[in-house]
Amino acid sequence: MLVLGQKAKTPADGKKLAADLLGTGAAKKKFLEMCQHQGGALSRGLPKAAHSRDILAEQDGFLQFTDVEKVGTACIFLGAGRRYQSDQLDLAAGVEVLWANGAQVKKGDPIFKLHYNSGCPLDDAIREIKNSVT
Repeated sequence: MLVLGQKAKTPADGKKLAADLLGTGAAKKKFLEMCQHQGGALSRGLPKAAHSRDILAEQDGFLQFTDVEKVGTACIFLGAGRRYQSDQLDLAAGVEVLWANGAQVKKGDPIFKLHYNSGCPLDDAIREIKNSVT
């Protein structure tokens, strides 16, 4: 992204710049500034969902994301995304992706954690998440 944004000439330069910005605290300062401009206050902490559910690997193998749009659709079902601009977000809802693409997993390993509150179509979210990977 730093190369595309013309902040670095090469990916290696971008990696060094990112490390420098993280190391000096400049990246965190800018992030907090952006949050504040959008009405956020991280000092209050983030809301916690009432429920969570692990989605487990159904077999041994290598995790392959085949349709990441389905992860976004699952977020909508959980309340963490919008279908329409007027939809209200549930700031406690979301999907944690616990493994990187290509990671070796064993049957029964948790690969996602869904965070949700009562009233969401959980079965639809689970279906979408399961259909996002092989």
